Amino acid sequence: MKHRRPHPPRPHALPPPRPPEGAPIDLHLHSLHSDGKLTPADLVGRAKEAGISALALTDHDSVRGIPEAREACRKEGILFVPGIELGVGVGTDEIHLLGYGIDAKGRTLQHTLDLLAGERLDRMEKMLAALGRLGVAVSLDDVRVEAGGGILGRLHLAATLVRLGHVGDLNEAFRRWIGAGRPAYVGRQLLNIREAIDLIREAGGVPVLAHPGVTRRDELIEYLVRLGVRGLEVYYPKHDFVDVSRYRKMCAKFDLMATGGSDFHGAGKDEPPIGSGSTPPDEFSKLLYSMHL
Repeated sequence: MKHRRPHPPRPHALPPPRPPEGAPIDLHLHSLHSDGKLTPADLVGRAKEAGISALALTDHDSVRGIPEAREACRKEGILFVPGIELGVGVGTDEIHLLGYGIDAKGRTLQHTLDLLAGERLDRMEKMLAALGRLGVAVSLDDVRVEAGGGILGRLHLAATLVRLGHVGDLNEAFRRWIGAGRPAYVGRQLLNIREAIDLIREAGGVPVLAHPGVTRRDELIEYLVRLGVRGLEVYYPKHDFVDVSRYRKMCAKFDLMATGGSDFHGAGKDEPPIGSGSTPPDEFSKLLYSMHL
């Protein structure tokens, strides 16, 4: 049986703005406020160069970059969607939820993100201590330099290990020291599914399951829909034709929006460019109606 969740506009509300036809819509971008390399303004500038008509900033567990990104988009004539990406614990696995149209100043959201930032700091200190016991000297200040003021994550630690000459590249850092199951790995405290969905909805946002073809937990999708998930990130650089077809069918079955984005971090030439995995305009319009923009 299909799960119908209509997305009507507000009575008497003007239709939401539509970006130019044919221009990419990238709803999955990261700045240096999480594990990206660019400031929000520089990220928007890069998006302008790529011909992006609309974008969402979706930093991990952080909304700090939203004001800067919003202002940069206003100046560049790009339609801006405030967003976030949350890590969610499912048993011993992790999935990610994107939240679109959130109120970045929401009290509950801010409080929860502060708690998550504290837990990330505690995790980082434990990983640094483990590396020290293994004879690999890295300080918290070293990692903070790499993070550039953003929340601390393993990618920052990996980049620090490369910069200090402990490993040759990021892959070696994860493979040798800080990947899951490796000697200096420490698990992260994650929200559970219901907490994450409720947090996004309470902040006025629309929950969307990120890159389902990467996490491969399709059996959860119907349950997530019952909890309030409203879309799937169908158009994603690592999804092949079979993935896209499968998730489009799931969107039709459960009446979900089909979003897309590049998951761009500014990490280098091997990364998919901004605009890859673009959201179709009609699906973007559905999202805007759901956000009441």
